[in-house]
Amino acid sequence: MSEPVIESMAEVRGHLADVIDCARREETPTIITRRGKQEAVVIDIEEYQRLRRIAEDAERLGPTGWPTKPSPSPPSPPSPLGPPWPQVRRHPPGSRTRKMRRRAPRSRGRFPLFEGGARDQAEPDHRGGGRAAHAGAGCLEGVRSKSLQDINAAHAKVQKPALLAGISRTYQPKDEEGEQLPPESTRVQVQAEDVLREVSASLTRLFDVTATKDWANCLARADVTVDGRALVADVPVSYLLFLEKQLAELHGFVKKLPTLDAAESWSLDPSTDWWKTDPVRTIRTKKVPRNHVEAEATEKHPAQVEVYYEDVPIGYWTTVKFSGALPARLVNELLERVEKLQQAVKFAREEANGTEVTDQRVGDAVFGYLFD
Repeated sequence: MSEPVIESMAEVRGHLADVIDCARREETPTIITRRGKQEAVVIDIEEYQRLRRIAEDAERLGPTGWPTKPSPSPPSPPSPLGPPWPQVRRHPPGSRTRKMRRRAPRSRGRFPLFEGGARDQAEPDHRGGGRAAHAGAGCLEGVRSKSLQDINAAHAKVQKPALLAGISRTYQPKDEEGEQLPPESTRVQVQAEDVLREVSASLTRLFDVTATKDWANCLARADVTVDGRALVADVPVSYLLFLEKQLAELHGFVKKLPTLDAAESWSLDPSTDWWKTDPVRTIRTKKVPRNHVEAEATEKHPAQVEVYYEDVPIGYWTTVKFSGALPARLVNELLERVEKLQQAVKFAREEANGTEVTDQRVGDAVFGYLFD
């Protein structure tokens, strides 16, 4: 824990959020004064809980470190804040803000060994290879999440030196008439060997379940059979899962292939390898202006003439349409083949899931070598 900072209540009120962040991230407590008198202190909640446990243990244990019977008038418990702080630093008068050192936040509940969460904490089913490896993936995630929680807890323990330390001391005055002080003792709350055993037990379970899944994936195999013919033989279950996913995407691709217009009659042109329609002959016309006399000319008025346009045939168009799309019949046949292969792969995967496997014991050998 860093040295505490002393500030008045008015100064703290101006940047309370910074004071809390400083206590949590930098482990720097802030002593609050009012009218020059120290009234309260802001510390990290974990540090407060640790000090409170120490105070409760000191109240419950006697001078020898063993539980004692409660007395009618027990002495007042020691302050949860412990002894006075050794040194303090004070900000200059009138300073309401202070520069916060930017550093990476402490890892609270996270230890970067494994990633991933889990929703299924059930025991795995090791009767089927594919089932233990694929359908039991939720169990593997559950074991991985449990191991991660155990490692985080172990990491939190060993990062607190106060839990690993203990002390026992007695006081003897120089003179017989000198002040008599009771002995003091603090017991060791965490042992590193116990933490190693807990981590080893948790990771052993994870290593065994993962090894069982990987061994099962190597043993679980089946043939992909379509119309009584083995299209692909002795396929591992991991590749069957890959095939199942890829065929699902291929089915969506084939379903969206462009098809020929059903309103036209199409035939395959061998010279271009395109689909074409029968020739259609249409007339090309041209608008020719014509005069329509509505009133003849007189001595006093000119003739009234209206101009209009008449479509006059001047030639013929012969049109043949070409297309690179596929006939709807061919697209439906492709979809039927893809769906038939999907069913065959699904049946092969279910057959591979029935492969008998045995539990693998790898963790004991690994951690027996590491920690024994």
